[in-house]
Amino acid sequence: MKRVPISTPPTRPRRTQEERSGETRERLLRAAVDVLSDRGFGGFTMSEVAGRAGVSNGALVHHYPSKGLLVIAATEYAYDLAIESGRRCAAEASARRDPLGAFLRDSKFIYFGQHFIIASEVLYGVRTDAELMPQITAVMERYRATMNGVWLALFAEAGVPDELAARVLNLSLFIVRGMAINSIWSAERARYDALLSDWTAMVEPLLAPYLSRRGARR
Repeated sequence: MKRVPISTPPTRPRRTQEERSGETRERLLRAAVDVLSDRGFGGFTMSEVAGRAGVSNGALVHHYPSKGLLVIAATEYAYDLAIESGRRCAAEASARRDPLGAFLRDSKFIYFGQHFIIASEVLYGVRTDAELMPQITAVMERYRATMNGVWLALFAEAGVPDELAARVLNLSLFIVRGMAINSIWSAERARYDALLSDWTAMVEPLLAPYLSRRGARR
């Protein structure tokens, strides 16, 4: 019987040290986010993060020498993902037709989800730390400034005046954020959704003239 030669599978390019380090850091940050969400800042331990990430304690300390640096990095990582999610939400066709509805959907995703839990835990955990508090404040301010720019641009594209758009966004944000804080001890999502529907019904008449004119021009 004639032997059929076995083809040699193509060799995969060897990962660089930088790529391996990047993958390790991402595993650590994902694990840190989960531990913060599950245990809170007080129950957060470096060893549990290392265990969940499947790396040694030495590897963890190599990348993040202290608990403080790790929780700041994990919060920044979570909010970088939140920015990506918000940009995708704002880019949807439905967001151009209903910018307020899209903004509320994104806000509920962030403030009723893991992102806000993590941020709250870290903010309370480091609020008296003169070194770490400015760092976590910078993370939160960068997220808010970035997303304000994204959403205000969407409202402007829809024809809504800047001043009105800023007022609607800020009021909507504070309402959702207040509900998120309240949900820590009272998870009444159905009630929150109903109240946000009431808020939308109050605001839509203010936006409708601009949105309808924009739609008529297309």
